[in-house]
Amino acid sequence: MAPEDSVTRGKVAVMAQAAADMSYWGPPECLQPYEDHFHPLSTRKGNKASKHVDLRRKLPEYASLSCIPKEHPMIQLNDLDFWDYCLRKLFVQKATPLSKCINSLGPGASNLLPKLDDPSLPSESIINLDSRPREFTIAQWAHLVSVFRDWPFRPEDLSIDTFFLLNKDHARR
Repeated sequence: MAPEDSVTRGKVAVMAQAAADMSYWGPPECLQPYEDHFHPLSTRKGNKASKHVDLRRKLPEYASLSCIPKEHPMIQLNDLDFWDYCLRKLFVQKATPLSKCINSLGPGASNLLPKLDDPSLPSESIINLDSRPREFTIAQWAHLVSVFRDWPFRPEDLSIDTFFLLNKDHARR
């Protein structure tokens, strides 16, 4: 449930927020210590359990959430592939302004920019072209995805592993 502009905000958080209303059931502190609430209790080395914790590694903060599916989700019927593609491509460069990372959606995607910050749009859909993907609201993501979906020059294949499907011999190495 990472908020806009959080460094931990990613594709899963955006898609979850677009599909469900989420709220915390309690503060993260109520799930501490870890051993009292989660399994497994420790990592194993051979047959002995190890309580060693690498202090350099920041452990994730766990939270208990309530997720209620939205009656009218932002992800429209048959748009899941477009959402997945746009989020996947833009979150690779989530700290880069949209004006500089838009072409990761495909060659010529910069032609979409005027449609994204059009002043005639509802204010919640207008995207500041200097904002970064992790700062977008759900309404802005929905607008970006709809503009991408309607773009006649968008890539036809939105899958993840096109390279490996086309180069099966390379994938076996």
